[in-house]
Amino acid sequence: QPLNMLSISVTSLAYPRPANNGDMITGQSTKLNAKIAEHALSWTAADNARFHGMSYDDARSLLGTIRDNTTDYRHLELPDSAYPDVTLPNEFDARSRWPGLIHPIRDQAQCGLCWAFSATEVLSDRTSIASGRLTPSLSPQELVSCDASQPRTGCQGNSLRAAWNYLQQTVWPGSRTLSFPRTAIDVESVLPQGVVSENCLPYTSGGGDVPACPNECSDSEPWASSKTYAKTQFV
Repeated sequence: QPLNMLSISVTSLAYPRPANNGDMITGQSTKLNAKIAEHALSWTAADNARFHGMSYDDARSLLGTIRDNTTDYRHLELPDSAYPDVTLPNEFDARSRWPGLIHPIRDQAQCGLCWAFSATEVLSDRTSIASGRLTPSLSPQELVSCDASQPRTGCQGNSLRAAWNYLQQTVWPGSRTLSFPRTAIDVESVLPQGVVSENCLPYTSGGGDVPACPNECSDSEPWASSKTYAKTQFV
């Protein structure tokens, strides 16, 4: 829920955090909306019905991405020469640029899995774009239920680095990949890693509980052949 998360982030920057984390979001967001309206922008800020009746503690539990230290990624930075010298457009809509290939935004419900949703949704879209056809959505449930390399934090959150490390675990020499600028997607992986489709392992943690990894598909599809992997984190 990118727009919802952005709204909370702006609130925390514009106003000090409430002394009582049990304070209701609606009262604070009303003040923020009025402040934004003073600037006569091209858009109008309004309350999001999703957060009605929720306190800051309630909403904060949905923000499950654990911040990594950026210095850990410096060795992965590309030089400026790796990026084309282009003029950025005034607006960009991926749905218009790649019609029929962008998956809808999904709802994580009452579980702090924004890190898993964002990673699998990005990979889902990149797979469709690279394939030239709408491919199945990938399963955020697998990242939280099946990644044995990470502590079982459940709905309490994890890092994007952990998510993309998991999505890369299926890299295998000689496997067929589809190239896309600075990304490659294997759409025919038969390795017992990577991430399966949503049809294979539907999202069930919206209520806050995380089941164990089933290692089998609920739609009778072979678990291994449902896999998709990211060859690189640079997407």
